[in-house]
Amino acid sequence: MCKTTKQSIKTAKLNKQLMFEIGRGQRDISSKAIDFMFHVINSVDKDGKIHVDLDEVRRDLMVQNKTLNRIIAELKLNQLVVEVDGFLYSKFHVLSNGKKEDQGYIKNLKVFSDPYLRSLGKSQKRFFLYVASYTQPDVPKTVSVEALHSNKYYSGLNYIKDYQQLANYLFDFVQKGYFVVYINGVRYDETSKDFHSTFHKLCGYNEKTGKKRMFKKRDHKIGICLNPKLTSAEQVVQNNASQQEFLQLAEKYYIYHHLLRPETIPFFINIKNELFEQFGETGLDLYRHSLESYFSTEEENVLYHDLYSNEKETKAPNYMKDFHLLKEVQNIIVEAFSSSCFKKGIVEVGTYKFTSEQFNQLIKYFIEKASDNHKIILDAELESYGITLEEALKPIEDKKTNSNCALVLQQHILQTYNRFEFEPGMLSEEEQKSVVRDWAYKGILMREAEIRANIEHLKQEIVFLIPNSKPSFTIKQTPQNKIGKELKSEGEPYIPESVLRREKKLREKGFLQDLKDVECDY
Repeated sequence: MCKTTKQSIKTAKLNKQLMFEIGRGQRDISSKAIDFMFHVINSVDKDGKIHVDLDEVRRDLMVQNKTLNRIIAELKLNQLVVEVDGFLYSKFHVLSNGKKEDQGYIKNLKVFSDPYLRSLGKSQKRFFLYVASYTQPDVPKTVSVEALHSNKYYSGLNYIKDYQQLANYLFDFVQKGYFVVYINGVRYDETSKDFHSTFHKLCGYNEKTGKKRMFKKRDHKIGICLNPKLTSAEQVVQNNASQQEFLQLAEKYYIYHHLLRPETIPFFINIKNELFEQFGETGLDLYRHSLESYFSTEEENVLYHDLYSNEKETKAPNYMKDFHLLKEVQNIIVEAFSSSCFKKGIVEVGTYKFTSEQFNQLIKYFIEKASDNHKIILDAELESYGITLEEALKPIEDKKTNSNCALVLQQHILQTYNRFEFEPGMLSEEEQKSVVRDWAYKGILMREAEIRANIEHLKQEIVFLIPNSKPSFTIKQTPQNKIGKELKSEGEPYIPESVLRREKKLREKGFLQDLKDVECDY
């Protein structure tokens, strides 16, 4: 049996090597451009797409439009941001699951949005970035003081002009609680009283004359790292790109997402993560196309789908997956099998591009996730092109593996046909198959009509309200005894218990009101 595997979820984080290069002065990036990267990193998606409202970014960074445009132009020039189809994509991030053995990223910390840090000039900000990328969280690293400023003997941070400027930067960061410095094994932080004098004494600096002697073969070592209070788990900001993407798409189609259960959006994001794990960036394209198709088709119905819920699941993401995502997967498989889409290990269908291995995985995904309805329609669509599954697999290089998956799929389809018992002799085998296919095209095998009827019934029974606000329309009262009753004998749809539980919770929170005659302000 074909099975899929799950990996740890990866999200975008700052590229540690890139930040180190900026911190060392090897990349000349402006202070405002650094602020921009710090500000949007939590909205960078797995493929680099930045899900932000640029006007909100402008307000948050307190810059004018022309300044923001200049920042973006600078980042594009340095190949740290690219623009594709009107969207900005990051090139300053890496994907990481945050495991300790992965040393290629910097945690997304709250301190990166700190007003004081944002107020610093270019040199001081780069010095902060140097320490943040040079060391590991909570672990001091040895560095020569002479390597931290410009001088004739050492290749240091040349943007820090001399020892005095370095000392001022260092004292400021330690005093304000950003850095911890170790001198001869003694720890100095914002609570230390004698750090200034101890540091100057170590480095041979005369505070009265303002002079410091330099020696070609002698340097002064200190340990340095970010203050651990800035890098604790509570100070790490989670990447919210997927949630931002969901909310932006919902607003695009006028869906008032604030009424969705808090648990609902993570269900959608789980689908996205699974698709990315199996199909990479093509999986993201598949998710985005399906989610947008769902929103554009259903609009406010999404809120009513969310009423069909329990503690473990909600109908909204299931509806998107059943009627949009899997339908798109079904179309991809049919299109791939019915045309010459297999070229040198690559399968291209429309804007989707899969490796042979990924396409094989797509078949597995379909087998595991698709309903009987999808599989019957897939079989019918392939037959309409005069193709069987065995014939369709001939162009694929990995024939053995794919044939096994196709055999499983074929068995699923055959079992579906055999589930239905017809009166002996009434219909031929082909006629029976035709009937089952007709049911599939009408959505009967997925109870599509029943779901839609129940949604329409809910629209007649309840109305969404914002707490402490007035409704903007008048709605006639409906019989209260219809909610939760078995109404099939009256020709009415059945309202599941999950809807009743959800209705009760929403009503208690003030989000729902029984439909009744209400005097309304227009």
